Amino acid sequence: MWSAIKSLVCPKSKAVLEKVEPKRQHLTGHMGHRRRDCWWDPIYSPDLDGELTEGDWNFNQTAGPCQKFFIGKQLDGVVSRGDTFKVIGITFKDCDFQGLFDSDTLFMFDRCIFVRCDFAYSKWIDAHFRNCIFENCSFSLSHFNRCEFRSNKFKKIGISGSKTVFDRTFVTNPNELIEAGCSGVHPDEGKWKNSLYQWFRLQGTRAHLARTLLSSHDSVGDDYTFYKTAKLHDLQQSKAKIASNIFNILFPEDRSRLSSFFGLIFNLFENLLLRLIGLLNGWGASALRPLIGIAGLWLVSGWGYLHLFGVGQPWQKSFNITILAGYSNEYVIGMHNNLAIFQSIHAVLAVIFYTIFFGTIIARLSRVR
Repeated sequence: MWSAIKSLVCPKSKAVLEKVEPKRQHLTGHMGHRRRDCWWDPIYSPDLDGELTEGDWNFNQTAGPCQKFFIGKQLDGVVSRGDTFKVIGITFKDCDFQGLFDSDTLFMFDRCIFVRCDFAYSKWIDAHFRNCIFENCSFSLSHFNRCEFRSNKFKKIGISGSKTVFDRTFVTNPNELIEAGCSGVHPDEGKWKNSLYQWFRLQGTRAHLARTLLSSHDSVGDDYTFYKTAKLHDLQQSKAKIASNIFNILFPEDRSRLSSFFGLIFNLFENLLLRLIGLLNGWGASALRPLIGIAGLWLVSGWGYLHLFGVGQPWQKSFNITILAGYSNEYVIGMHNNLAIFQSIHAVLAVIFYTIFFGTIIARLSRVR
């Protein structure tokens, strides 16, 4: 009976393995022609297309490789499983990194410099980049899983909103990475419209990548970096909307100029509101700031009631309105209009502070759970 079952199961299992196995094969040669075709990326250099030669991970005889490509599978014979592979103080110029960099080891790049390097078609697992400089490099079509970027500097980085993946990866300065994102202009097209179009698309790409970083930092890293990334995400989303409005005002395509103009006004106001609320609660990091704001509101309003309107018991009046419990008792018939307006503004500000305070508390407790 067992032999019959085996004869039925094994052929099917073999067929499944034959279908899956090609997907698991490692890359063994250079892939693609991105340096020739991707004019928007900072690594664009048609003269280098097909000129890169296979690199060696032994850097004892050189200060750094130039015009080389490195394949992840090359490390299988260099690094033993469980070891830490360190690359310290090496400068990579015009190099491509491709394939799967995962040999059950820990990659560490310390104080390295990457100039015009392309990380497309590469997947890095458990790689650490510390105090490195990335200049005119491209992270498009790259995948970083369980990696760390600590205290690195980024200058003109090519990114892709949906194809640059940071999964459970920690970046200590995500704002610098996002701001370094760049996009070139096609050399054969009109510069004014094309430049503005690339700027508008770049803001959307940055917003998409900021969302990816926020999701990644939700499970790794510290709270400080998480809330810093939350600020980056919210503001970059707003910038992307504003950029879209500006482009559609100048070059209307799917929306009218009037609609884009009102959208611009709305999004500018939203951006200002986000910045004010973010200032009040540290972008979700601090529940103490709104409480300090409430205390400051009580002091400022009390001073106003005393010196601007000369009311009796100004501090008690300010306290009653600030805590909202005695708000209705402070309105009397025949009250001066200016005093009524001042009290109304006072009450509205108090509601805003309380809303931010309780919203911050609930958000922090929900995130912990």
